[in-house]
Amino acid sequence: ASAVCAYALVRRMRAAPLGCVATAAVAVALPFAYLVLPPFRPFFNSSDAPSLFFLGACLWMVHAGRKGWFTVLFVVGTFNRETTLLALAAWALAAWRDGSWRRSWPWLVGGLAAWLAIKGALWGVFAGGPGQGLFELEHSADAGGGAHLVANLRYLVGPFRGPWIFFLVLAPLGIALLLRAAVTHPLWRAFIDVAALYVLALVFIGNFDELRMFADVFYGLVLALASGAAYGQQPASPAEAPVEST
Repeated sequence: ASAVCAYALVRRMRAAPLGCVATAAVAVALPFAYLVLPPFRPFFNSSDAPSLFFLGACLWMVHAGRKGWFTVLFVVGTFNRETTLLALAAWALAAWRDGSWRRSWPWLVGGLAAWLAIKGALWGVFAGGPGQGLFELEHSADAGGGAHLVANLRYLVGPFRGPWIFFLVLAPLGIALLLRAAVTHPLWRAFIDVAALYVLALVFIGNFDELRMFADVFYGLVLALASGAAYGQQPASPAEAPVEST
C-alpha cells in the first residue's frame, strides 16, 4: 500500500512512469533499512509499516487539496502512530508561507484537536500498562541511563552506533537540506523543514539507538525530493496547491 501510494503521488507530479516506479521502490525500501540493517534493536512494531502508508497518504491528500480525505486518513492514522502530526505540521507551515492560512486554519486546528484527543484517550486507556507512559523521560539502561540528550550524544560519538546514525540519519537529512532549493512545491519544501526539526527534537526526547523511529520521516523525504525532480525549477501550478479543494 505504501508503494502504491508513493507511485500514485509521484505520478500526480507528472513524473514519467519509470521514475514513479523507481521513487516508489526507494521510498518503501529505504525505511526498512532503518528496521533491519543496524545490528542493534532489530525489531519491528506492528505500527511500523502502516505508519509509512498513513504519512504518505496524508501528504498525498494535502498535495491534491483533498482536505476531507486528509482528515479521515489523519484520524485513522493517528490511532496507529503519532507521526501523522508531521503531515499536519508540513501543511500548516506551507499554508503560512503561501498565504493560504485563512482558508486552511479550521482544518488545521480541527486536525490538531483530533490528534490531541486521540493521543490523550489512548494514554488514558493504556495508562496502567508496563510502558513508559506518555513520554519516556529517562533513556534505556544500556546507554547508561540518564537524559536522552546525554545518551544520544554517547551514541553519536561511539564506534558501534555512531556510523549507523551518521549514514542512516544525518547524511540523508543533510542531502535533503542541500537539495531543498530544488523543491519548489510549498508542501514538500515545508516537509523537509519539518523533518529537520523532528530529527533535532529526537536528539532531546528520542532513542537514537532505535533507528526505526526515523523510517517514516525519510519515506516522506524521498517523496519531497521526488517532487523537486518532477517539477524542476518551475513552481507547482495553482491546481496543485495544497489547499485549493475539499
